[in-house]
Amino acid sequence: WICSQSSSLASEPEVKRWMAHIVDAVESGSFECSCPAWTWYMENDALDEGHTRWLIQLAHALDALSELPLLMDFSPSTVVHVAAYAEQLGCEPKCGKYSEHFRGLK
Repeated sequence: WICSQSSSLASEPEVKRWMAHIVDAVESGSFECSCPAWTWYMENDALDEGHTRWLIQLAHALDALSELPLLMDFSPSTVVHVAAYAEQLGCEPKCGKYSEHFRGLK
């Protein structure tokens, strides 16, 4: 889970800000609202494969996959994580499915 994975790096205020950006994005249906949260993780070199999966899944849920290249340009290590996730999806497509408890964001 994204907050606990970087608990040594992210203080409570950063986690609260991250959550606020994600909630704003979901409530507004605008992936762009989440970008400051992802940027913080990228600037602090803390965006790992787990975070990247969340990033991709949120972009997918909000029909905003086309916005990912802008963030990937900001953080070259993110490209590596996206490629790893793509490879994993190629080998095991079920890993990209939402749980049965997922309810559409729209």
